[in-house]
Amino acid sequence: MYYYDISGVIKLLKDDGYGFILADDPVKVGGKDIFFHASSLQNEGMNFGDLKVGQKVHSEVVSINGKGIQAVDVTLVKPNSRARSARK
Repeated sequence: MYYYDISGVIKLLKDDGYGFILADDPVKVGGKDIFFHASSLQNEGMNFGDLKVGQKVHSEVVSINGKGIQAVDVTLVKPNSRARSARK
């Protein structure tokens, strides 16, 4: 199952190269945090080590599988810009 256009903020970062996103609309993802891995970062030059808790992010696709909810294409949302609203 997939959701498209999920926005939120980084809730937690781990030194192992992964973190969790708190969705702006948690009901849409069943109230669960969204896992993301450093390899899913899409901004050119974006380094996992430079991320900070509280930064606004957007994910084009969120996959729900046997392990839970995972962001597939994660980008930082620039201040003063708005991520596209979820349509599905």
